[in-house]
Amino acid sequence: PNNIRRILRNLCDKIDMKRFGTHVLRHTFATRLFEIKISPKIISQLLGHTKVETTLNLYTHVTDETKFDAIKDYEKFRDEEFKDE
Repeated sequence: PNNIRRILRNLCDKIDMKRFGTHVLRHTFATRLFEIKISPKIISQLLGHTKVETTLNLYTHVTDETKFDAIKDYEKFRDEEFKDE
């Protein structure tokens, strides 16, 4: 773990990026899996959580892109649903 932290810290410094902890990677991993529609139960198990609520409430984050995609999906659905009216 210390080697990973050191590598991450050095990489952030090298590219002049704000440092962040390794735990952020768990959140990113969970969020990205959620965005590609992996089951929350699977994500929860991969992270070692006993409750799906922990994964959904603390580890997955809704991005602006995800919200935009949801609106586009809804518009497609709406257009298909009402195209013959």
